[in-house]
Amino acid sequence: MPKYVCAHLVPIFSHLSEDNLTKINHIVTHTNYNKGEVLSSPYDNIGLFIIAKGRAKEYQISMSGKEQLLRLIGPGDVVG
Repeated sequence: MPKYVCAHLVPIFSHLSEDNLTKINHIVTHTNYNKGEVLSSPYDNIGLFIIAKGRAKEYQISMSGKEQLLRLIGPGDVVG
């Protein structure tokens, strides 16, 4: 198995064999983000994000222009 497979963190993938997790790992793009960077917006066609390390916030902008926090996401959480 590869050194690190982030799919093993995700509960929906927990029933998969190591072989299948390895297959998923081969199609995953690993990207590091810095604090304050935007991962995606509603206008992006993102697919699926798996948070492997760190935290991110999912939010929307209200009609008045204020940020409304929807949820905090961390290792093992999925967005998309």
